[in-house]
Amino acid sequence: WAGQLNLGTHVLTKKGAGTLWLWTHDLKVSGSGVLVIEDGAVDLRHSAWNAGSSKITVGAGTTLRTDHNVTANSITNNGTIDILGTVDATIAANYYGDGNVVKSGAKAVLVPFNNASKSVYTVNAGTLKVQRRILTPGGNVYALITEENPRANQLVDVKSGATFDFNGQSDVSATVRLAGNAMVANTGADIGNTKMQMVQLVLTGNASAKATGTFGLLAPNYAESRLELNGNTLTLVGTNKFWMCNTTVLGAGTVVVATNGILAVTRASRGADWTLAVDAGGKLIADTALSVRNFANNGMMTGNNNSLLTVTGTLTAGNEIPRLTLADGSTIKMTGTNAVQSVTTAFSASGTITIDASAISKEDGSAAKKMPILSVPSLPANVTWNLYDPLVGNRRLVSKTEGGRGTLYLKAPTGLMVIVR
Repeated sequence: WAGQLNLGTHVLTKKGAGTLWLWTHDLKVSGSGVLVIEDGAVDLRHSAWNAGSSKITVGAGTTLRTDHNVTANSITNNGTIDILGTVDATIAANYYGDGNVVKSGAKAVLVPFNNASKSVYTVNAGTLKVQRRILTPGGNVYALITEENPRANQLVDVKSGATFDFNGQSDVSATVRLAGNAMVANTGADIGNTKMQMVQLVLTGNASAKATGTFGLLAPNYAESRLELNGNTLTLVGTNKFWMCNTTVLGAGTVVVATNGILAVTRASRGADWTLAVDAGGKLIADTALSVRNFANNGMMTGNNNSLLTVTGTLTAGNEIPRLTLADGSTIKMTGTNAVQSVTTAFSASGTITIDASAISKEDGSAAKKMPILSVPSLPANVTWNLYDPLVGNRRLVSKTEGGRGTLYLKAPTGLMVIVR
């Protein structure tokens, strides 16, 4: 079938298990009527549906298949919308329902989202972009997807090599799952840290997040958001801020802030087992409390008086840290880079702290002289650096006050590991 379809104000119902083909390069659809897919499928391959007053209903167990633009007043999807992705296309309509959307093909396709929907969007290839977000009054879905409740929220499942792009649209409130080599991005306008975005980001492989415009993890009313690393690495690329707002990080894994990348922590975030690594040229902005097991800083960390970085495992030497707490069992690992510096008086350490200089080689120019380990405005009275190993002796560990700052030095640190209490 090809040609003209004038719906008028009527209802066209597709019945039967077969497929109705509306194949033409010049399909003309008019009217404000309704296309109802009650059984089987309707295939719009090679055809653009361009009837802004029309409505489309995709029934349970049925399929609407398309590889071109679809423009309608509304689409109610309780079945499957199969987007072939052979050309760049846009689906522009008010979107309702909890059906599936499947995107294949290498091209970029824009689709609408609804904050009350529990649809599953599967991105097999190419790029799926948010065309716009439909706001259903009272429909802000906030629920974290679990094994027990896999349809608690709308899910965007991004397969290897594919990309999901927020495209500058806020209040989507989605869970995003990234396979290995998949990407979540915002290449549109900034999404500020007052608008809900992802409520949950789940990694099943090493993946990346690209912030051309700001975006990230922020649930409605600043409720808990989650980053589930599951032993994988999330690399933050782009040149803008990726938000972590009241985020719980689950599963041992690593977040890498790549060169020019920015991680911005705006409300207290925490995690038991994760590692945060800031590459040279990367930046961590922490305006609140942030808890990590391991922290390696080769870039820059900034914050304010509300900033507090708590390291429970290894702290690799880097540049200035606004406020710092070393918990019992922490390690300061020297690599020959700049000393760890706390730029406010809020520094504390408790329990047993290890200073590990085993990575410093004899060829390192700094190895033959004293190396600053930790520099703070003043060493608090409750912090005493008592040597645990008496064989080392106090000659190796020096605390000095210079220029109003208290600095802990390790002398001739080649291959040395010192435990202090």
